Amino acid sequence: MDNRYMVQPLNSKVNSRILKQKDGSFHYIIELSSNPKGVELSTGGIYEKAEKVLIAGRIAYFADSSEESKAIYKEIMKAMNECSIKKNNVFVSSEALSLLNDGWRLTYNYNAPCDKDFK
Repeated sequence: MDNRYMVQPLNSKVNSRILKQKDGSFHYIIELSSNPKGVELSTGGIYEKAEKVLIAGRIAYFADSSEESKAIYKEIMKAMNECSIKKNNVFVSSEALSLLNDGWRLTYNYNAPCDKDFK
């Protein structure tokens, strides 16, 4: 699962690099480290290769990023605060809490030991 998005100020340039594949096609790589005005938003979701596993999302920016990225981050966090419950310093939606209460795993990494899961 790799649902990652770059949130940037409108009209700002998005820096990327191109990787040519063996079959001749190209992959365009957009990295947070090359876009200091951006914020990375990973949505997480249901891990379909196992039963009852929910992968946590993530919001990130570099500590030495621009004021624009810090402002975007604050706006996302404000929205998260309005529509989620903060438990153990983690924002969790009511839907995710319901799944957790029904015996689902909520984790950042399916391969991590269960004792590292969100409780």
